[in-house]
Amino acid sequence: MMRVFAHFSEQYRAVRLDVTTGLSRDLTRRYRASFAEPIGWHESVDRQDDWPDPLPLVAFPAGGLYRDAMFDRIGRERRRCHVAFTGSDLTSVLTAVEAGMGLSLVPMRAAAGRAVRPYAPFGEEAAMRVSLYAWDDAGPTAELVAQMAAVLAAR
Repeated sequence: MMRVFAHFSEQYRAVRLDVTTGLSRDLTRRYRASFAEPIGWHESVDRQDDWPDPLPLVAFPAGGLYRDAMFDRIGRERRRCHVAFTGSDLTSVLTAVEAGMGLSLVPMRAAAGRAVRPYAPFGEEAAMRVSLYAWDDAGPTAELVAQMAAVLAAR
């Protein structure tokens, strides 16, 4: 099975696998549990000046991750804002922040290694409780599942 994972990782460099082994009862409990995701406000490392009023924000589309928390915080700070960039995935949001399009609220782990830094006036927010369940029957994930099934069937 490790060879299947290694081959998949080599073939699909943009996909990050996080493989965990253990007893079925423990893995099931972990799968069903939610976890705390530390999040914080970030800006481009290249940003030199103060942000204008209204603050430009980089956000997910309406209903997307962290968006409501962003607007709640802006309201508590009694600041004005506008959405300068909307991205449908974390990569596009972080790329826009890196480019200096505006501030955004993103997971701390996702920001690590990117050309962003914490925005000191807002800093970290309370961790969000996250549960993620996915089933993909197309694309690279489906290929990985098929390869894993074949290895298990051969055993």
